[in-house]
Amino acid sequence: MIENKYYQWYVNIIQNAISQQRVKKINTYEKHHIIPDSLGGLNNKDNLVLLTFKEHFVCHHLLTKFTVNRDRSKMIFAFWSMSNKWGRKNTTYRITSNVYARLKEEVATLISKNNTGKSHPVTDETRKLISESKLGNKNPMHGKAAPNRGIMRPGVGGRKKGTAWSESERVSRLIQRSQPGYYDYLKNPQRGKKISESTKGRLGAADGKQWVNNGLVETYAYTCPPGYILGRLPRLQTNKQGMKWYNNGTVNRQFKDNLVEQGFIRGRISKKQ
Repeated sequence: MIENKYYQWYVNIIQNAISQQRVKKINTYEKHHIIPDSLGGLNNKDNLVLLTFKEHFVCHHLLTKFTVNRDRSKMIFAFWSMSNKWGRKNTTYRITSNVYARLKEEVATLISKNNTGKSHPVTDETRKLISESKLGNKNPMHGKAAPNRGIMRPGVGGRKKGTAWSESERVSRLIQRSQPGYYDYLKNPQRGKKISESTKGRLGAADGKQWVNNGLVETYAYTCPPGYILGRLPRLQTNKQGMKWYNNGTVNRQFKDNLVEQGFIRGRISKKQ
């Protein structure tokens, strides 16, 4: 403890409050430990004083100014706690932005210092317990289909549909994928076997579905909706219109009448033996 000006201000506020012989009133005074209980102060009449809300707040602020080392750390955390709940209890005083900012920085520094060098490793036993707690019926998603099953993502990487890759993204991805060994995992035979084993006996997303159309659009469904008929919409191959089969005695090819290559004659060669 340092007996500086802040200590003297603290003493003056306490002595002034004691001299007034205050009586506890709701929404007027709060009890304050003259020597904080976290610093060894007793919870008795001689160590308690009634302070106004503002005096109480200021005293806790002053305590951070004349305490040192571990005692100061305790006072900073106590003042931080009071600062965060102050607005919920009282409206007669507000902490300033500068005070809050300085206090926030000191609290963050203390937390960082207290945690430096500490580690909280997860043991294999703990990992096993966590895993077992999510198995089978204990998992809330057990036996349920994924909520996004059958729903197409809006775009590449979840982007809004129509969003293009930026040039920097393209370069970044190209560099990443061009690194030696990037695709080696695809060559692992165990990977293919594992995927195969995991899908055996499982119903596919298309099992039981069939194509239906209403003359304008087509879709994949288990049952034919009203206004739809079975089958897909016809594919109009405009690039094939007007083309006929020709052959040169070895292969069959399609040409338009005015674009037949030399050596080809009308008709197809049957490949049936």
